Amino acid sequence: MKRVLLTNPYGPYDLEWGSNQYDILESRLQRGQGPFSLKSYTPTLALFLIAENINAETTVMEFPHIEDFEEELKKGYDFVGIQLIALTIHKVVRMIKIAREVAPQTKIVIGGYGVLNLDDPPPGESGDEAQYILNEADYICREEGVRFMRKLLGDEPADRPITQKYLPMNEIYFPGSEDFTTYAPKPMSGMALVALGCPNGCEFCCTSAMFKKQKFYVATPEETFETLKHFCRRGGGRATTVTLMDEDLLLNPDYVRRLGKLIQEDKEFGLRKLSYFCFGDIRSLTQYSMEELLECGVDSVWVGVESSINDVITSEHHIEKRTCDDIKSTFRAMDEYGVGITASTVLGWDFHTPDNIVEDIDFFVDLKPSAYQMTFLTACPGTELYRRMKEAGRINPKMTYHDVQQCNAGTFIPKNFGVGELKHYFDLAHKKLYESNGPGIFRTFQLCLNGYETCSKSRRPLLKEQKAQFFAERCQRAYPLLEACAKFAPSETVRERVRQTDEKYRQLFGEPTEEQKLFSMGFCQLVEQRVEKMKESSTDSPYDPPVCRMFYNPAKGPIPLVKKGRGPEEPVSFKAFEDADASVSSC
Repeated sequence: MKRVLLTNPYGPYDLEWGSNQYDILESRLQRGQGPFSLKSYTPTLALFLIAENINAETTVMEFPHIEDFEEELKKGYDFVGIQLIALTIHKVVRMIKIAREVAPQTKIVIGGYGVLNLDDPPPGESGDEAQYILNEADYICREEGVRFMRKLLGDEPADRPITQKYLPMNEIYFPGSEDFTTYAPKPMSGMALVALGCPNGCEFCCTSAMFKKQKFYVATPEETFETLKHFCRRGGGRATTVTLMDEDLLLNPDYVRRLGKLIQEDKEFGLRKLSYFCFGDIRSLTQYSMEELLECGVDSVWVGVESSINDVITSEHHIEKRTCDDIKSTFRAMDEYGVGITASTVLGWDFHTPDNIVEDIDFFVDLKPSAYQMTFLTACPGTELYRRMKEAGRINPKMTYHDVQQCNAGTFIPKNFGVGELKHYFDLAHKKLYESNGPGIFRTFQLCLNGYETCSKSRRPLLKEQKAQFFAERCQRAYPLLEACAKFAPSETVRERVRQTDEKYRQLFGEPTEEQKLFSMGFCQLVEQRVEKMKESSTDSPYDPPVCRMFYNPAKGPIPLVKKGRGPEEPVSFKAFEDADASVSSC
């Protein structure tokens, strides 16, 4: 049996603008929320997915140091697969050189969205590193990774179904809240792949560019349904929300409705336990009523708003037509029905000026998303936007691979701003979002309360009998977070909203229990400690988590072994299933 090593680039990893880019909550979705900022861990999904689905002895190494990588290579592998993102191209070059030195017999495979950036290096790069990777790698993966590796290994049939049973879980937590998990949101959630690529074809999108504006499904509705149930079992039967990776899941109503029907008819868990987070846009969202979205299992949706200046964004940047009224009415409906809202918008369009960019920000803030992503319009090599800006002579001559990320000084010359000037508006937007709408944990609680109120009064049996209970359990568990949100609110506006929300909760559920009051007091103390700690000077130490290894051997069964850290301990069996009162172990 062949032996395969899969790894991401080595650490430690420098912070960018004070945040860890591997933490999507800290760096993006909850950015700028002071003492209420959440932390998260998102596993390198592609590596674990490949390892679970190939017939080979496979080691996945996540967050290694360069010494860990070299040591592991010396154990003898037929293939080493390295994930490439543009930000770490220099690290991947070093890893290839080490692989050639210590394991010359090992074939090198490079994959990930970073390969899109290799063919046309930005002007601030010599191009030598990109060319080195293209020349020295034995294989470059520019397609779906599981089937690519199966074909490489002669592991037929390569197009057999892909399983997603033993992936590490996402972790979302409030630092220091380990003693409060009874009422704080559960720290673990699943993530599963549905499809790659996107037919919408936004000119700045790496996904559309990588897969040539096509979508490739890796899971049928039936397979996704079984994955949802599997994650629910892994969590001891608790209500589970799984992130479904598909750039626009809602674009295909046949898929969504088939998945919804399977959830509705399920006798084991049903709508009370099974839900998912997905990606969509205004056009795909408006194919459904909010009742139907909830009945199909949708918990939250990531919606690309991009801008409120409709006529120009359509003509200049080829974003499909939608109106401000469409956006506002859709977001209001999602709020009423308790559908979680993660919204993203872009700064630095050609039509943005110092005057209208603030209006665009204010429009976005007024949508009141529960989570958000604010990014600059970024021209990534390999995308249509990069090609267009290059032809116009507008690519920033100092642009390097380091700029192919959220925190950058400008990949092209803006029409109405100097290079670097947009950072002021980036910071302003996050300040307005926090001071106007409050912490994300508060907005999420508001949505759950709205969802319970609406569903409990609904005439639709699925919503009244199952979904209302789903929201009720969330509200009662998260209620102890409210007092701290009021006490340490960023503004009087937010403080008053928290008080009104507290009153609404009491009207719907009655007075809080003694246990809720106790946890509320403890959470207030925890937030107060974070307020005091924030007054201390920050060291901005690099992100350096313990290395994690997972070992897969199909000959011995599907469950991998796991070892975290560099100590002498032997690997232990991956603990995939837990009792309802326990946490799920992961990398």
